[in-house]
Amino acid sequence: MKKFFIGFLSGVIITSVPLALAYTGIFSDVTEGQWYTEAVETLADLGIVGGYSDGTYKPGNNISRAETAVILDRVLEFIEYNYDQFPITEEGVPFETNFMVCKSPETGLRIYESYFCGDDSCWSKYYNYKGEEIESSNEYGPGTANDQYQPATKTTNCQYTTEEYFKSKLQ
Repeated sequence: MKKFFIGFLSGVIITSVPLALAYTGIFSDVTEGQWYTEAVETLADLGIVGGYSDGTYKPGNNISRAETAVILDRVLEFIEYNYDQFPITEEGVPFETNFMVCKSPETGLRIYESYFCGDDSCWSKYYNYKGEEIESSNEYGPGTANDQYQPATKTTNCQYTTEEYFKSKLQ
């Protein structure tokens, strides 16, 4: 059985090397066409899993209790920032900063928006679910942000929320 496993593993490695050289994924040892490739790349894109400093993922390695704790913590954080309930308020107040929770049509993830309107101009800022600023608008005319300014993030389903909730997500 041991010889079979070693032979099988050697065959997998030999046939995977050409794929690894042709495929330019996130990690040098996660090759195209493997049953786990898409899952590993999706989780890496979301910041839930990471690789080693040498650019590998080492998909055959056992996972330690510490690594498990980190992954679970990142999953909980991801869920909290993208799927927890948030307070919904009435439509924003003119001439004050308004706080929104929106959805990215590309990823389905939450995008947080703040916008401020003065007497004749408005400005918007957009943040990803980690609280990092991803877009800031130039000055645009009065009215709601979605009426006057079309963000590159193409946010949809924006709903007003409270300043306290908004600020808690950007810390």
